[in-house]
Amino acid sequence: MGVADYLGLMVEEKAALRRWAASLEPATQLESSRIAGTAAEVMARNEWTTALTFLAMPGEVDLDDLNRRPGIRFFVTRTPRNGDLTIHDLATATQAHPFGYLQPAADAPEVSSRTLEVVLVPGVLFDRQGGRLGRGKGYYDRLLGAMRPRPYLIGVTLERRVVPEVPVDPDDIRMDALITEHAFSEAASR
Repeated sequence: MGVADYLGLMVEEKAALRRWAASLEPATQLESSRIAGTAAEVMARNEWTTALTFLAMPGEVDLDDLNRRPGIRFFVTRTPRNGDLTIHDLATATQAHPFGYLQPAADAPEVSSRTLEVVLVPGVLFDRQGGRLGRGKGYYDRLLGAMRPRPYLIGVTLERRVVPEVPVDPDDIRMDALITEHAFSEAASR
């Protein structure tokens, strides 16, 4: 089997996993609150004061309880029409993205990733070795892979979205840890 054959199988496997994940129950408010509480505890324990968070897409874990906490400067991404994700202060004005979630307005000033200490990363599925399956466009992998210095990366998900193994490509970025509604855990590959 050649590299092209292997990559073709990987794409098919990831697509099948995304279809299966779409059938799972969405996050509830209680689950989201538990995850936000655990994230707040982890951030306080590590004395992190700058974090890249996310504004939930429909059905995702909603970190709104965390994103309003004082003492932490939060940033979020914007998905431009063309190009890679950009980083903006959470306090900037937002607008609706065509996929139904909020993001910083088009004229929001961009911020460098250099000051970020931790990144809370959404995903479709995760595994306990740090593997993450995103939505398939590579936006987060490109963003995370370009960050210097590399911040601590925490996958944020529901326990029902943690699988034994996520197929990963060489360009996929592994998480350092995982937060679910049940617990925080370091990735087994660390």
